[in-house]
Amino acid sequence: MSIRDTEMTATHILVISDGNKGHLKLSLAVAATIEKTLAVDRGSGGEQCHTKVVSVEFKHAILKSILKVVNRHIPGRFPCKLDFVRGCLAKHSYETFSRSRSDIIISCGSAVSGVNSLLKKMRPGAAGIVVLNPGVATWQDYDLLIIPKHDLKDASIPPNVLPTSLIPTRISPEYLKELRTRNWPERRKEGPVIGLLLGGDNSYYKFTEANAVSLAKCIAEICSNFNAELFGTTSRRTPPQAESILKETLAGSAVRSRLVIGREDTCPLTVEKILSMSDVVLASGESISMVSEAVASGRPVVVFMLDKKKPFPNKYERFLRDLALGEAIVLARMEQLSAMTMDILSRVNQGGRRLPNDPAMLAARLRRLLESEPV
Repeated sequence: MSIRDTEMTATHILVISDGNKGHLKLSLAVAATIEKTLAVDRGSGGEQCHTKVVSVEFKHAILKSILKVVNRHIPGRFPCKLDFVRGCLAKHSYETFSRSRSDIIISCGSAVSGVNSLLKKMRPGAAGIVVLNPGVATWQDYDLLIIPKHDLKDASIPPNVLPTSLIPTRISPEYLKELRTRNWPERRKEGPVIGLLLGGDNSYYKFTEANAVSLAKCIAEICSNFNAELFGTTSRRTPPQAESILKETLAGSAVRSRLVIGREDTCPLTVEKILSMSDVVLASGESISMVSEAVASGRPVVVFMLDKKKPFPNKYERFLRDLALGEAIVLARMEQLSAMTMDILSRVNQGGRRLPNDPAMLAARLRRLLESEPV
């Protein structure tokens, strides 16, 4: 029986959380797309979906690390793998999963991809969806894998893999318009708003003090020339020293600015607020999630890079190159940032950049999955 045959009752979506807020956000974005797709197809009568989030708890922290390796390299059909996964779960966690209804199971992160496989086996007919690459060896364990193109090195992509330009996000021009009806801070009547989404250090890039000084000077120049204000956020990866430089430099200028410190922020919609109010968005290129959200907003996006640690090509460069070729973003070196941003502001009313077709492709693939027999 296909999931579509359950339309007389609500469809139950179970989201498996590994405790990573970023992973959970991606899974919930996919769940929201399923809810929207079913609502369109089934009409407005009655409740359509129940989405439940269940966090995985392991018997010991080391087992989570072990499962990351096991889940990436050993497929579910391998003898005893799923028994091993079950044995790693805390008793109450396994019992919670056993009691939870699920027609569709969504997970993100290699630590919990094996739990997805386990639940699929426990619930024949349920569809398993994985966000991000869980490991090529396990692809056939799932009904649908949503994997960004920059993480796909093999030219041979099986039918159950959906390559995307961006990572999944709920953000869209329509969603932001809806959110703007909330009681959010009012933007000024005069002058544009510059949005800033700022990442930080990772394995490939370093946010140096020189980067922070250059960025602050660029922002001050842009805002001074266009009577603009800044509304931005850092992330948990942004070095505190860089944040201090930005705040002090902007405070010493005539720029009106609101800079949210990521590690102190408790609002789940900060990025959405920024994007809904911005006329142009500046984003650091080592944050694939921030760039994806900025592009999905429909706003013009200028991406700049932090200092590179290693001279070798990497997935961030592949990701940004494809978006730039598709005219979804403008790539700028730090010394070009103010000039390129001001050029966009001078013609901002001519419309934003091209949006990747990810939402339509995902909705179409979900429809096919819902109408078919899950594996």
